[in-house]
Amino acid sequence: MTARVRRGGESQGAKFSRRELLLMWIVGFVGPAIVRTLGATWRTRVVNHKAVERIHTGGGAVVHAFWHGHILPLEYIYRGRRIFVLSSWHRDGEMSARVMTGLGFGVERGSTSRGSVRGLLKMIARARSGYDLAITPDGPRGPARRAQTGILYLAAKSGGVIIPAAVAASRYRRLSSWDGFLIPLPFSRVVVVHGEPFEPVDPDPGSVDLEAKACRLGLELDRLAELALEMLKAAEFRRGPGYRLYRGLATLLWWIALPWSALTRSMGREEWRERLGRAPKIPSGSLWIHVASVGEITAALPLVRALVYRGERVVVTAVTPTGVEVARSLLGDVCSVSFAPLDFPAAVSQTLLRMQPRALILAETELWPNLLAIAERARLPEAVVNGRLSERTVGRSEGLLSPLKGAGRVLALAAVQTEADRDRFLRLGVSEGVVHVVGNLKFDTLARPLSDGERRDMRASLGMEQNEKVVVFGSVRPKEERGIVGVLGELLGEIPGLRAVVAPRHLARVAALEKKLSEAGIATVRRTHLGATSESEKRAVVLLDTTGELSSLYAASDVAFVGGSLEAYGGHNPLEPAAQHVPVLFGPYTDSCRESAQELLNSGAAREVQGYGELASELKTLLSDQRALASMKNAAAHALASGRGATARTIELLETAGLLMSEAERSDS
Repeated sequence: MTARVRRGGESQGAKFSRRELLLMWIVGFVGPAIVRTLGATWRTRVVNHKAVERIHTGGGAVVHAFWHGHILPLEYIYRGRRIFVLSSWHRDGEMSARVMTGLGFGVERGSTSRGSVRGLLKMIARARSGYDLAITPDGPRGPARRAQTGILYLAAKSGGVIIPAAVAASRYRRLSSWDGFLIPLPFSRVVVVHGEPFEPVDPDPGSVDLEAKACRLGLELDRLAELALEMLKAAEFRRGPGYRLYRGLATLLWWIALPWSALTRSMGREEWRERLGRAPKIPSGSLWIHVASVGEITAALPLVRALVYRGERVVVTAVTPTGVEVARSLLGDVCSVSFAPLDFPAAVSQTLLRMQPRALILAETELWPNLLAIAERARLPEAVVNGRLSERTVGRSEGLLSPLKGAGRVLALAAVQTEADRDRFLRLGVSEGVVHVVGNLKFDTLARPLSDGERRDMRASLGMEQNEKVVVFGSVRPKEERGIVGVLGELLGEIPGLRAVVAPRHLARVAALEKKLSEAGIATVRRTHLGATSESEKRAVVLLDTTGELSSLYAASDVAFVGGSLEAYGGHNPLEPAAQHVPVLFGPYTDSCRESAQELLNSGAAREVQGYGELASELKTLLSDQRALASMKNAAAHALASGRGATARTIELLETAGLLMSEAERSDS
């Protein structure tokens, strides 16, 4: 015996045996309860659902597209919403339709393959009435994971927007059917990733290649499936032996820090309250930007201001007291600033609870294991901006007991400075599509180059003629002072009419450096005394005793040396003179500015010297070779021009990754 299934009095044209009908009735009765029970045990993470919300906010209908095998988790996630599903005319399709009806879906019979015009027309009518649609574009019978053109026709005719989606599960059973039906097991982790709206098409086959568009949709669904799997692996480093050991030691230190802070009354101070998790309460939904110290704050300054300008709420945390002080002086008028929590699990958890941020953005190298792990567990999107990693750090992270082994998988975005940094972040576990080279944010913090007229005025203010050769020695450190004085003595003895500006890194060293220059017989005048010095008393060296002027004074020079680099101080920012299109020299100790120094060396805008003798030799060579000077100046101008724009590129990537507010959210706030 067979029977024809009917809905609403209309024959559906499908014949089933009584046994099959009984099975359908049983599945339709218990299936929804099983899906709800099973789904309630999953630890589910839905990524980029804002893509769907944006379409709804604009009053449009969404056409959810996903492969056949991914339907079970999506049935649980989408249940009870205004969604109509196109179900195929066969036994399995009928059973699935009954389960989905029990979960609150609307169901139309048909498919996206040929011979299904009636089903497509009904779905078009539903979308025009304001319902979302759910479609498996690989058709009722396959081939599996090969998108058909019906979904494109459906979206174009209904005015709906296709949003592709994919699923991954940590523990599952996959049926041996052609679609590889995925059944997540109880208590498994499930990740659902939504893509961006798929490009609209013209439904007229004569005006567009629908097959090619369907192929692109299939490729996008495959890409999202791989991304979902990568995101599922993101939590794996939390179960690694290295992280477990690190977390245990950090927890032990937490129980030591609490009584210590009480005994020393440190907990009463703002710094320690915030370091131990008592962050100031701020409006939820802010962007948490975490930096280390002054250098990272300075680099992140244009990014923070740009984010605030576009309507984002921002809170900045810094590790060092100096960093917090500088951040408050530079950013206190536009955002909240506080101390970062120590990397104790309890401190990080309490900070997250009090802040309730929408996303965590880490600057440069601030990859703390507990911070990364706890934010990931809280489903907080995480990103690195202006990212950089040393070979040493990456090498350590690859060890079996490294707490950062595989930690890169938690990142939704890594916007890094160089190709070398990109390779290192990939080795850290960041997936290929997540890491992008955007350049160094420091380029966007640099002063604009002075015009020719401003350069002439700058030289005049220093009592220097336009035709004189000028060298600036910037950010000179104490251990370098005697060597720089020796270099100056050699240059002044061999280059007639040479003028120089010497700027100690700290003003407290002005008197000591002035004494050393005087003892070497070098005529010197302080910058603040220039107005009182007559033309007949013009001195060979101007000693800079003012603050905040060095970056613009570089524009007065023909060539500049950046100090802190001939002795083991780590160097200072060589981009400042390069920003004024001035050739740069520095020593071998550039750990604090490694990337910037290497970029200038690679471009030909800078040269590295190994000692004071080589510094003197290079200066004499350059000052006598106008062609070499001009070449380095052009290289500096090109390097700075190509380096600017990292801030805009970073914001674009943050927006694409879904870490920033949508336009609708910004207007509501």
